[in-house]
Amino acid sequence: MKKKNGTYVDHGFGFPIKIENLPLELDESLEKAEWIPDMDLSLLQADLFEKLITYEGNLTGNHIRFIRLHLGLTLEKFGVFAGGFTHQAVMKWEKNRENPAGMDWHNELNLRLQMALTLDMKPDRLKSVCVNLVNKSKHGTPTITLDASTVAVYAAEVSRLMRCRTTDKDDGTAPAAPRGQHELSLAA
Repeated sequence: MKKKNGTYVDHGFGFPIKIENLPLELDESLEKAEWIPDMDLSLLQADLFEKLITYEGNLTGNHIRFIRLHLGLTLEKFGVFAGGFTHQAVMKWEKNRENPAGMDWHNELNLRLQMALTLDMKPDRLKSVCVNLVNKSKHGTPTITLDASTVAVYAAEVSRLMRCRTTDKDDGTAPAAPRGQHELSLAA
């Protein structure tokens, strides 16, 4: 079978993905021979998931659907994952298909950070993603509240990025931060 590398545009996820340097095979078993991609779909999906975290535009309804299905979540569970939304809210986002999902930026930022936390990122990469996403915000640099239980896997690495501002002014001791409430410093 003949092989070559080429560029391929895939529309199978509900939105176009341009794949460069893709191995192609000539399939001569078809009535009209054509070049078909020779790729591992699961690797493509994993790479696409990571690219959507730092995607320049707003996420579309099809992006939201892809993310949810990639994570293997129901509408209800994805709503919780995205920040405590109902399944109706998720359905509303997904119905927008190729148009922006309609999430406000802070909710989309939270979703993208949750996505980043599902990956096995090194601490420096995770910090870089966080800084870039916060800088993308049209509303300045917001305070980000994280539930510490969702970052348990990264506890040691993330703790270096976190700076709790809960010092007691009377005696200089640092009382325990309120459960699940930490201020995250994202200085570049």
